[in-house]
Amino acid sequence: MSSVGAKIRWCDGKILHPSIYWKSPSKRRLPRLLIEDRALEVGVLIYVEEPWIVFRETNQKAEDIDSLGAIELEVYQGKFNLLPEKFKRQDTYQWMAKKNNALLLWGMKDHYFVKAAGRES
Repeated sequence: MSSVGAKIRWCDGKILHPSIYWKSPSKRRLPRLLIEDRALEVGVLIYVEEPWIVFRETNQKAEDIDSLGAIELEVYQGKFNLLPEKFKRQDTYQWMAKKNNALLLWGMKDHYFVKAAGRES
């Protein structure tokens, strides 16, 4: 099996990661390579554009993002940040796959958060 970094693609300023690795609720681990340390500086949109999960930086500074309605990511085994299994009472992957749905990810210190956002944010 090749490493996560070997599966990443860049296209038009977006980081693309194969969506097949995200379809099961148990496969919610965010690759550290994709979020640390950039999400501590700016918000990162995460959404599905089959066959990819798209990670796209925003112009929003992490410190300026309103945390109202945000969900703190669970830390698993002290090294993985996990997306919630369910988001708005739906499977998170299926929610992100809907047109215009995206999660806005950002961090403060050593904590990461997500909340609903539009893809145009």
